Order: sequence, then structure tokens, then C-alpha cells
Amino acid sequence: MTADATDLYVISDFSNNVWVQRFPKAGGDAVHVGTLPGGPQQIAVDDASVFVSVQAYLPNPSSKQGILQMPKARGAYSWAVEGEIAPDGLTVDDLYLYYTHNTFNGEVRQIPKP
Repeated sequence: MTADATDLYVISDFSNNVWVQRFPKAGGDAVHVGTLPGGPQQIAVDDASVFVSVQAYLPNPSSKQGILQMPKARGAYSWAVEGEIAPDGLTVDDLYLYYTHNTFNGEVRQIPKP
């Protein structure tokens, strides 16, 4: 779960149907932001986008891994980072996207924000 000034963002997994949902802090109904592939790990937001780290999905170990990006308003995802092995930790600031590379050694990577 993560938050911005007005909303909470949550990854929900319903029988292998993975969603990102937005819940208004002031109350009200949840909004379905998008559907994701794979095994989501972490979530982060900036002013315009939601980022989700995705690892291989166990029933399909050859599934794509990396960092997904989708509009906060709602929409399809694109790959901000594709082919990254076991990305896990994730955060974003005004300039960069930070994530851990291969959680077994804890290496942190930084890329310009897409």
C-alpha cells in the first residue's frame, strides 16, 4: 500500500486476477486503476503514475519481470523497466525511480523517471 495527498493505492490479488485500486482518503468507493500481470511486490506513486514491481508468477516462471507504470487516473500499464530479475523494493521521487535489483544481494538501482 502507498498513498499520495488524496488517495491510498493498494495491490489486490483475487484468485490470480491482480488489480491496483485507489481508495479516497476522504471516503467513498474504490476505483479500479488497472489490472496487472505476474506477481506484484511493491507499489509507489508520483504525481501522475502508479509504479508496481512485478516478479515472475510461480505457475509461469518465464513470465516477465520488471517495473510497471500506469496512469493514476486509470488505464493500461507499460513497462518502465523490463526484464529486471526479482525487483522488489520500490520508490520514486521527482527525478528518479529507485528499486532493488535481485533481492538476494540487495543492490539498489536508480533510473531517470520515465
